[in-house]
Amino acid sequence: MAGDSCARTTWENASLTSTWIREHHSSANRPAILLITDPW
Repeated sequence: MAGDSCARTTWENASLTSTWIREHHSSANRPAILLITDPW
């Protein structure tokens, strides 16, 4: 996934990304995710 053209907020992006990861990675092979946000 190179970018997200659907999300309007960080919350939406995290939700869409979480769904994508669950659909494309088995539970044993899910990557660790670190979310960093900026109020800017």
